[in-house]
Amino acid sequence: MAFVQFLLFNIFLSLVASNALSPSFIASQQSKFWSQNVDNKMPQSILSKLSPLSELETKAFSPLVSNQYFTSNPKFCTSANLVCASAVKPIPCVFYHEVHFTDNVKVPTEEADPWSFFRLSVLKNGNKVTLPDLDNKFPNRAFLPSQIATSIRLSESELQRIFPTALSIPSTKASVDMSLHHCDAPTVKGERRNCLKTLEDMIEFSRESLGRKHMVALASENAKGLGNQVVMVRNVIKPYNTEKIVACHELFFPFATYYCHMLPLTQVYAVDVINPKKRGAINKLFAICHMDTSSWTPNHVAFKLLKTSPGKGEVCHWMGEMDLLWVGYD
Repeated sequence: MAFVQFLLFNIFLSLVASNALSPSFIASQQSKFWSQNVDNKMPQSILSKLSPLSELETKAFSPLVSNQYFTSNPKFCTSANLVCASAVKPIPCVFYHEVHFTDNVKVPTEEADPWSFFRLSVLKNGNKVTLPDLDNKFPNRAFLPSQIATSIRLSESELQRIFPTALSIPSTKASVDMSLHHCDAPTVKGERRNCLKTLEDMIEFSRESLGRKHMVALASENAKGLGNQVVMVRNVIKPYNTEKIVACHELFFPFATYYCHMLPLTQVYAVDVINPKKRGAINKLFAICHMDTSSWTPNHVAFKLLKTSPGKGEVCHWMGEMDLLWVGYD
């Protein structure tokens, strides 16, 4: 079996060297799927995650990844733009509390960014607020082509089989374990959610969840570096009159993966934030407000920061650099 893999891979290398097919084939397919199903342009955060694999590379790697004896190699990881051998800085547990609501792990309030959550009353023209850290916390990784992603289960044993080097690094394994924890956790009342390994799956999940004819994706613009800045809120608008919204947040696996969920009674706001001294536009951000928190765990860090409890008012948070909001309309 090992010899057959070695032979197939060397044949693959010789074919790639001949430049038989464009290396942008999979990215063009992903872009085409987006344009066929989403009514606005792809944000830069997603453009950076399109697969660099060619059709030939995808055909060569697909049967190898599905084989139970496959172990990742540098060529696969480099060609597909994956993180297979680098140490990943452990993600603070509080980060994941922004995307999950049933976790009973108690997070000390002092470990939380005090500006992570806020009440709807903050979103008033002229208010000065301090923004939390909205920067991307992960190294860039591309989406896998569907042909390869379907062969990979999101489980520790499967990821250990395919990416043993990555999971041998303690900090990287800790981030993967945290992601798996949230993918496997139970939903809250009325929640629809999934961990999605491909761009196509994320689009299809959002479309099915929203159940509307048309769909757009919303993303905060240039959120990098805004953390801990005092800004003035201006031009607060509710761009879509709906409370049915899918929010997607990036998790860490060696390949790009998003945790997407839809909670009832959720509202989205577009907000301009400006420098209160220079009065120049800084950014346009999106904020999401969960109006019903009655089914959230009492241990949720938002309740500690806002000094409230489940069902006692809404909880809002900003959408980070790599987050997406999906909104449907007829």
